Amino acid sequence: MRKEIQEDAPPHHKVFDEEDILTNQNTCLQEDDPEVFHKYIPTKEESRKTNGVVLAYLSRGIIVFFALIGMFSMVTSLVRNFDTTAITTIVPTHSFMPQAVSLKKFMDVAKITSKPIDDLLSEETISEIPYENLYPELYSDPPVFIPRDKKIAYLTFDDGPSVRTPEVLEILKRYHIKATFFVVTNESADLTLLPQILADGHTLGLHSESHNYRKVYASVEAYLDDFNQAYNKIYAASGVKPTMFRFPGGSVNGYNSGIYQNIISEMTRRNFVYYDWNVSTQDAKKGTTAEEIYANVVRDVNTYRSNRAVVLIHDSMYKTESVRALPWIIEFLIQEGYSFESLDPSVKPVIFSYTS
Repeated sequence: MRKEIQEDAPPHHKVFDEEDILTNQNTCLQEDDPEVFHKYIPTKEESRKTNGVVLAYLSRGIIVFFALIGMFSMVTSLVRNFDTTAITTIVPTHSFMPQAVSLKKFMDVAKITSKPIDDLLSEETISEIPYENLYPELYSDPPVFIPRDKKIAYLTFDDGPSVRTPEVLEILKRYHIKATFFVVTNESADLTLLPQILADGHTLGLHSESHNYRKVYASVEAYLDDFNQAYNKIYAASGVKPTMFRFPGGSVNGYNSGIYQNIISEMTRRNFVYYDWNVSTQDAKKGTTAEEIYANVVRDVNTYRSNRAVVLIHDSMYKTESVRALPWIIEFLIQEGYSFESLDPSVKPVIFSYTS
């Protein structure tokens, strides 16, 4: 039988007839298949390419193998010489506020207690900033501010309650107005009035225990001590835990210039909301008349033209002129198109600006 090359066979294929198939030991032939089978014979060029690919993969595998050995050795060395004192991690001290803590301290606690890490993370840890560890119960819930789209005046009264406070409450009731009282809790304050303030629908904020600027602003620790005393007294007298406060003298003043940023940061970390003011009666000055108090309010309202007017007034014992001016202030704000509300933590604060 004569061998023929099929015209349509690829150049690297060779076609065999039956005689070749029967005599060639390298050809596979099924016993029950009468058809002629083709055997693939690669060219020399293809063989070289195949061998080259195999060698390339083999070389890469060797390189990866030795690289993994090197990395393993490096990691082992780092673990052996690991210095936990140089690392700080973040772990929660409260459900809503992280604190920095030395990893070495954390690992030491883990060794001593033999507790799972998840349990340790859920417990309180010691901060490296000392005053952050003071008064661990002195925290509030995170505030959620709600936008207001109208002109609102917030009347706020500082330094009471005193004998003037019932007079203020009577005027507010007459005008159907709700206000906010930032109270002091020292011996001059009549804390028995707090339930009446709440019963009339007003809100309470914390001002100070001593109201002694030099004492309050001696340090962050001193401020927290004053705040904690006032907080506990207000809670005991009213059953309400204050969530809002006002700094004595405002958040930025001549007595706290060296530490006000630290105090603000710490109180914000504890989720308390503080309010300054953008309309002032200037009635803290001794001898200010009702007419001057009223004129000061008119000036600030006309100057700032804000839809959110936080008005500072005082209701301490000697502020008879402030009480006399209060109806005039209310009527002026009504004429200017303001409605009245009391402050609560959903109201975005008016705060003094300060440089970083």
